[in-house]
Amino acid sequence: GRVVVCSSVTASGLPEGRADWFPEHLPVIEAHRDAPHHPYGISKLLAETLADAYAGDRNMAVLSLRAMWVSFPENVGFALDRAKNTAARWTFAHVAPEDLARAVRCALHADQVQRGSFYISAADSCHPEPTLDWLQRAWAERLPPADVSRFADFPRASLFDGALARARLGFVPRRSWVDQLRAAGLNADSLAPQRP
Repeated sequence: GRVVVCSSVTASGLPEGRADWFPEHLPVIEAHRDAPHHPYGISKLLAETLADAYAGDRNMAVLSLRAMWVSFPENVGFALDRAKNTAARWTFAHVAPEDLARAVRCALHADQVQRGSFYISAADSCHPEPTLDWLQRAWAERLPPADVSRFADFPRASLFDGALARARLGFVPRRSWVDQLRAAGLNADSLAPQRP
């Protein structure tokens, strides 16, 4: 009666970093339109659509969790290397594996929620710089409108808003990029502790 689909942020197309596809507003919320071109992102969007269509009139709950890049301690180097490319158009959004597992549990037990896609993200970015700084370089030709207060209060905030998952599923991420760096045995002292 209840299905939780492990989807991906790639269903939005935004992590592809295409010059013709960028966030239309920040933070990105679930109402943002999707436009994946890469086969992986298309497959995730199709999986969500098919699951929702199958549920149809079957009185089945279908919740799709759009997980960010999963930041296992052993693969944090990938994000660190990508951040060195000052023109990288990646979203630098991540979620710790433990938090993703908790999000699945929250979705399984959110009995009052019958449908929907939810962004599952850490509160912070996995880029060492303030989010609006690296974003300005990456999308210099068209910086999306942003909730400036969000980034003023929390400079390294994720591009993706977790408010819907928090409100409807009761999911609140516990691990930050600082936590992931420390778990990988790396020095995170240069990143000031932040609280969203």
